[in-house]
Amino acid sequence: MIFLIIYAVTTVLAIVMTYREQKRKQLKSPLFILIGYVLCSIWPIVIAFILIFYRTRSAAPSR
Repeated sequence: MIFLIIYAVTTVLAIVMTYREQKRKQLKSPLFILIGYVLCSIWPIVIAFILIFYRTRSAAPSR
């Protein structure tokens, strides 16, 4: 449950920062706006998988 909360907070912060950057640069393309928001939702999951993989890989006994 705690990981879900951390993910949600990270995603919301990333989306807010993306929104502010798009507003500052005056981006009007709906495609770029959508891509930005989707990537903000996906990258925390990718980082979590990388960390989990690295952790399990380093915990495995070497041959």
